[in-house]
Amino acid sequence: MIYEEFAHNQRSAISEPDLANLKLWAHVFTVGLKDFAEDQLRVEKGKFPREPSYWFWSNANETGSFEWCCDLLKIDSGRARTETLAQWRDLLPGSSIRRADAED
Repeated sequence: MIYEEFAHNQRSAISEPDLANLKLWAHVFTVGLKDFAEDQLRVEKGKFPREPSYWFWSNANETGSFEWCCDLLKIDSGRARTETLAQWRDLLPGSSIRRADAED
């Protein structure tokens, strides 16, 4: 994913505690993208979007928001959105698709 570029390029310049925090937030960001992908599947079926879609599209910059995570991970939020929209189905493991269907 995009944040791997940042982690790879900056690894030597980051202290271990800061690197641990970045890894944690990178994981949170990844889970958010996967949740967004599941929500996209629901929207594609004509259902209303849920929180992951609002998180993904929000311009808010509070801690944990999409924009905040992008800033922290040194990711261009526009690029992250474009790439995610182009490949969101790749974020859906088979079990996620079944789980989204089971929630209907």
